[in-house]
Amino acid sequence: MSINLTKLNARLIIVIFILVLILIDGLIYFNAREEASIINDNNISDTIDTTYTDIVNNVRKINGADPKTWKTYSNQEFGFGLKYPNYYEIMIPTLSQSEKERQKIEAYILFIYDEFASQITIAIHNKSIKEVASEISDSDKKDSKNINIAGKTAEKINITRDGKIWSVVFFEKDKKTFTIMSEDSQVFDKFLGTLIFTK
Repeated sequence: MSINLTKLNARLIIVIFILVLILIDGLIYFNAREEASIINDNNISDTIDTTYTDIVNNVRKINGADPKTWKTYSNQEFGFGLKYPNYYEIMIPTLSQSEKERQKIEAYILFIYDEFASQITIAIHNKSIKEVASEISDSDKKDSKNINIAGKTAEKINITRDGKIWSVVFFEKDKKTFTIMSEDSQVFDKFLGTLIFTK
């Protein structure tokens, strides 16, 4: 009987040894899998951030594609209206009377995409197109052409400022010079195409 007990003990020791090996192998496998999961979670997080940014930019492009879906801005004082993309916000800085007189400017209207990205600026000046255009150095000007905006002849030039190319349009209305400028080339021409004069 002692022989059978010894064989039984030997078999039991082998089974326990195999179970311990399986347990160790399982721990190593699950530990490696958890580490891989953490790495994948970080990669997924980066991918989600990149994908989110791409989606937001694509939605903005899609929403900005059709001026029929844009918001409307109208200015009774200067007699014009236009449409602008839904994702832009309007900011109208308040100018003191001394600033207006010193700069010969009546108003600024800013259409801002976000504080660090694109914007479209409308400035209304109490000076001639020639005076306004002379404030831009010839070295900054890239090209110039005449265009039609709501029945008015306007000059459009491209300039380089801070490493960015800006489109600038000048035209006169009611003895005031309007300057419209933007670095957002995807929206700018559509924006100009919505401009109407109300008086």
